[in-house]
Amino acid sequence: MDMGPAFDKSARKPGHATNAVICYDPFHVVALGTAALEKVRRQVWQELRHLPDKDAARRFKGARWALLKNPGDLTDQQAVTLRKLKRKGGELWRAYALKRRYAPCSTPTWTKPTSRSSWTGSAPKHNAAA
Repeated sequence: MDMGPAFDKSARKPGHATNAVICYDPFHVVALGTAALEKVRRQVWQELRHLPDKDAARRFKGARWALLKNPGDLTDQQAVTLRKLKRKGGELWRAYALKRRYAPCSTPTWTKPTSRSSWTGSAPKHNAAA
């Protein structure tokens, strides 16, 4: 289900879709996690900018792509940055770990069926009159 308020309102309306199981689409779940991670990253960067060591913020600025990319797509330098962030821990690493926890939701595990009958045979049955 899309995470828009209209969909939520419709699904929760009394007497409407009474047997529905609310399940959000993976794209929006991962997008929310990424937005939350970016918010935490910006907060950390702002804190670093106010430290006496002005180079700390400059060194940290490159961490953005290490946090946003899939681990398998990191450059060597980004992988080093990510390991440093992991060793340091804190709010930023917790936000990253939470985002990664839901990242598999965005990876399709469904494969196209070889024929229509193989798909319809495995599709859940429902009774439209019920």
